[in-house]
Amino acid sequence: MPESKVYILGAGCSKDCGYPLGAEMKADLEQFGRSLDSARSPRLQRAVADTVELFGTTTETIDVLVQKLYGGNLDEIIGGPQNRHPRVISATLATCAAFLVKEASARATGFRAYREFLSDLFPNAETQWLRIPQSNRCHVLTFNYDRLFEMAFVDRFIFSGYGLYDVRVLNSGVTLEGINIKFTPEAFSFLKLHGSVGGWTVDWTGTGSTKQQICYFEAPVAGKVITVDNDYFFSEGPDGQHPDHLKKPPLLFFPYQRQYILSTESGFAFDSYAREVWKRATELISNATDIHVIGYSFSGIDREPMLKMLDQAHHCRRLVIQGLDAERICYKLKLDRPQLGNLIQSVPIRF
Repeated sequence: MPESKVYILGAGCSKDCGYPLGAEMKADLEQFGRSLDSARSPRLQRAVADTVELFGTTTETIDVLVQKLYGGNLDEIIGGPQNRHPRVISATLATCAAFLVKEASARATGFRAYREFLSDLFPNAETQWLRIPQSNRCHVLTFNYDRLFEMAFVDRFIFSGYGLYDVRVLNSGVTLEGINIKFTPEAFSFLKLHGSVGGWTVDWTGTGSTKQQICYFEAPVAGKVITVDNDYFFSEGPDGQHPDHLKKPPLLFFPYQRQYILSTESGFAFDSYAREVWKRATELISNATDIHVIGYSFSGIDREPMLKMLDQAHHCRRLVIQGLDAERICYKLKLDRPQLGNLIQSVPIRF
């Protein structure tokens, strides 16, 4: 079996660039909400405030909050089941906006760890991306909504003529035209398992069995400052009666939504993307000879799906857990999956 490495990135990888860990999200959104200009962003400010309100006095993650919303646990607070999905949309917008605002300051940090990570993935690689052999058998899966990996990649490589996420570059499942969700099977893949800030589902094309979802990711551009306000997310409805009409639904989704998508057909705009990306991720892990988990704690709603993926990693010879709490994570993994015990290695250092 040819050697194939898969790297799985979690929130710990982006912590040093100013992005919150799961339990820090409430405080982060509170701070972001206070920074918004109420004159330019009243609807966005309300989405943030509504989301913070639902956290209440808990320090639970936004993933748990969304699970409670769809589960009906917060119906009394939000005014009934008809308001579940709208409040999840508010949480999605709040997360997108808060993360997009951080990009300027994150760039100022130089994202050294991500730069070094790219050097590890592609040692001695030249600047022209398309000259690197496309059969490179390493892949990166990330749970993070941020675009730090992409920002470091854009600074490192030249790929003129192709979209950043296209099959010839990051091979993330979205084509330059945004119509087909496909991959180059043997090439390097960078998969965003829960979508991304700067990701959008726009429309549908075709009819019947040929109907396809149009979705795309915006590539981060050095020097481009995104003005995060109402105008970035909202437009007036065509009849003038829907002031919260979205220009384009974000291609960002939470673990509960992803679980629902994978178990049944859904009406979510990102249905096709989520299915194909998680299918690709499962295939990559099942063929991996080395799996490196960095800054990811195997906790929360995604824990069991990820453990099931690891159950299919029949060719894996080494499972490396890297992070400041790596020893604790390894201990829990060995309890849950004793068959992995001899494969697990702990690297208790930060990303």
